[in-house]
Amino acid sequence: MADDSESTAGPLERYISFLELIAAFPGELTTADVAHALQLPKSTTHRLLRVLSRSGLVEGGDNKDRTLSLGNRLTRLVYAAGHADWIEAAVSPTLIQATAKFPNASIYVARLAGHRVFVVASAAGDPRWKSYVVPGQELPPHAAASAKIILAHQEESLVETALARPLQAFTPNTVTDAAVVRSEIASARRDGYAVCVESIHEGMSALAVPIHVPTDGVIYSVGITGPVTRAISEDLQSLVAMLRETAQSLTPILSLRGRSKGKAA
Repeated sequence: MADDSESTAGPLERYISFLELIAAFPGELTTADVAHALQLPKSTTHRLLRVLSRSGLVEGGDNKDRTLSLGNRLTRLVYAAGHADWIEAAVSPTLIQATAKFPNASIYVARLAGHRVFVVASAAGDPRWKSYVVPGQELPPHAAASAKIILAHQEESLVETALARPLQAFTPNTVTDAAVVRSEIASARRDGYAVCVESIHEGMSALAVPIHVPTDGVIYSVGITGPVTRAISEDLQSLVAMLRETAQSLTPILSLRGRSKGKAA
């Protein structure tokens, strides 16, 4: 006899119905609620939710009172396919304000999409440096500070995928040994910041810190780039403090991502 979960719909359709229901009531439904809403036996509901949970698509529901929500893996996947226009508009005032503290550089936000990292917004105190980081630009994972600090907070498998492509040497300072890059990424996680010293453009360096968004973890970073090699060497902690303050200001804005997309729909 066919399993109750597959008698009227294929297994994939059943999983999708679970995700649609949980997405409509995030943090509100228990496993029993899902079973009741979809008219399924509790044992079947538990089994299917365990599969979704192991895959990172659903979180919670591991006891009768704990509510369910979409998993971090799924929210990242959905967001990676979305448009970033709203981000640029939302964070630009904060970035412009930050450039006032360091006018001879660009301040920018980067975002993880799959295993790749892209600039999503930037502001420059001096127009000469604006073209070095523009929205939509992909950042090399082995050379860009903003990419390395994001990768520092990802699973090892994602880091391996990001570094699987040939690592291009942009300047004599570019590190192209994947093992050394992995060590730099590990150091970035420990230190809470990443540095790029003339690794992409000669005369241009960068510093970046993570942005911790409660619902998504670290998929964003905020960085500074420009002719800041000396500043990084002589005043590193002040620059890190400035970027962390900016990251703190950006966190509530980026946390609105789900509601912003919903209102735009």
